[in-house]
Amino acid sequence: MAANPRPKPYDQLTPDEKRERDYQHAQAVAAGKRDPGIRQYVAPQPAQRAILIHILEDGFTAFGQVWYRGQELEVAIGGPRWEEAQRWILWDDYQQMAVYKKIYFRQGPWPGLRSYTAGVGRFQQLKALGDGDQVILGPPVEALAQADLLEQRRGRGVPAPSFA
Repeated sequence: MAANPRPKPYDQLTPDEKRERDYQHAQAVAAGKRDPGIRQYVAPQPAQRAILIHILEDGFTAFGQVWYRGQELEVAIGGPRWEEAQRWILWDDYQQMAVYKKIYFRQGPWPGLRSYTAGVGRFQQLKALGDGDQVILGPPVEALAQADLLEQRRGRGVPAPSFA
């Protein structure tokens, strides 16, 4: 018989169970206060000089975030993330190969399609494990449209520094 998925009402708990639930609640509240919440992005102002790169390979990590093919990052020279970025953002293919063993980014805007929805119907079809005829479909168009919207809102920005 399956366990009841609903927790026992507080007034039905033993004193030890109440202490444990109160402790878990306090831990959850504390974790919520430590959570950084929604990430803020900083993009250069129109008058600022900046370096623009586009990502070629999924998995490039910078500014505490993993970046994916087609994303663009723009960092203002002298801006809040410049000190960190200048250690690598001007690297050429040779320098990236020497450090990463692959080329993750190049200067300038992304030359490919600029919408996740452009891939609808063109995702690789995968078969489910253990079920010979079941095909795993790509993400629904609504999810891709939401990803487009979030990427547009980011506006080539990079995560703002956190001064916790």
